[in-house]
Amino acid sequence: MSESPKQMIEHLQKGAGKLASSSPQEMKALTDFVQSVFKEGALDLKTKEAIAIAISVYSRC
Repeated sequence: MSESPKQMIEHLQKGAGKLASSSPQEMKALTDFVQSVFKEGALDLKTKEAIAIAISVYSRC
């Protein structure tokens, strides 16, 4: 993986834009899901973000 973090974010944003253009209903469903996952509840937002980072690192995402 030779991309810089900035390049990776740009790549992700382009992909999200393509998905939104080609499959707007699916993109809305994904966005709604992510927003519901990160609402405060049993765990606060900071804890949920830390868990998401840990899973990403573990899975080499």
